[in-house]
Amino acid sequence: MIDAQALQLLIDMARAGRHAALLSSTADGRATRYDIDGQIVTVDEPPPPRNHFVFELDQLIDYVKSCADGDYRIVAWHHRQGVVLILNDDDRRDAVTFNLHRFEVFALLCQLGADEPTSFDQRSLIRMLERLGVDAAVIAPFRRLDWNTHAAAVGEVTQQRDRLGKEVTGAVTGQSELPDTVHVTTPVYADLGEQDLHTIKCRVDVFPLDHRFILRPLPGEIDMAYERQQASIHERLTNGLDGEAFVFYGKP
Repeated sequence: MIDAQALQLLIDMARAGRHAALLSSTADGRATRYDIDGQIVTVDEPPPPRNHFVFELDQLIDYVKSCADGDYRIVAWHHRQGVVLILNDDDRRDAVTFNLHRFEVFALLCQLGADEPTSFDQRSLIRMLERLGVDAAVIAPFRRLDWNTHAAAVGEVTQQRDRLGKEVTGAVTGQSELPDTVHVTTPVYADLGEQDLHTIKCRVDVFPLDHRFILRPLPGEIDMAYERQQASIHERLTNGLDGEAFVFYGKP
């Protein structure tokens, strides 16, 4: 495949009325040979862009330090999905990326905080609380819940017609023992060096007539955990790079 620089050379030669033909590229791809009116000309080619990946923030910082003596304008960007280091922000060709992966428990909490709430029966709620790592003493009152529902006949006469309906009454024995909120302690990310613990407060709504529950993080809890971890990443980047790169919260 002819790159833009090679194509432009052929166009320029054609415009000048000279015969130019692409012969071959060197094995390392750093140069291309042309036959211009019977004369072999070698043209240097820029190296292809590099896109490295690291698996720890400290490795990304170490890589920056290894490039510190070069003539680079290094910029680091961090966001909820990862950290991207642009080695030369002037041409944006070379990058080093540290992808962030949500911890399983935090990912579950994000699902529970979605716009459409998740409804649980008693058994599935207990299983979810166990998956979230909630303390057994906090789960115990949910195990002891006893649902009581009964139907009472209700009759009334309206416009000389008899009506018979049912009034369903629901009660939950032990509901008063339930905590107002359930606290889940979890890292935001599963990656090496990113496992700072954050506590997410969740609310459990009980629906006695349906024998169902809705478990959801309180408003803002997920966002605050993200922001605390991003603030930690920003601080460590700033301190570790020590002025060798600009650090921004956002995407390049």
